[in-house]
Amino acid sequence: MGYSRRNPFGVFNEMSLNFNQWLDFDYGGENLYQAVNCNTNAALRNNWRYSASISRENERISNYELRGGPSIRMPGNVNANADLNTDERHVLSAGPERRPVGPTTTRAGRTRFRQRSPGDPPTRSGS
Repeated sequence: MGYSRRNPFGVFNEMSLNFNQWLDFDYGGENLYQAVNCNTNAALRNNWRYSASISRENERISNYELRGGPSIRMPGNVNANADLNTDERHVLSAGPERRPVGPTTTRAGRTRFRQRSPGDPPTRSGS
């Protein structure tokens, strides 16, 4: 479920807010997995961008970890991340470089600095 505004308002050029829920069941109808996520992202009037997310995965049951043996309970976790990117139209811009960590949607970021070359294609902002 989500809400988006594509037309400028306040300090935003565009903004969205999303809520997600996941449920997994086995063929016997047993609930194996539950997770929720809330995230937001926006483009600001100064052409900076931000995104933020928080996710909660409840304790889950795995029928596969023991390869045909009994089910096993796996611990739940909470993941959160936030990104802020400066105006990419400038010669020097900064923002995180996302790299996936493990098999989940957990992400780690590191700051990178990139100098635009004259031959670079236009960015999302059209310049």
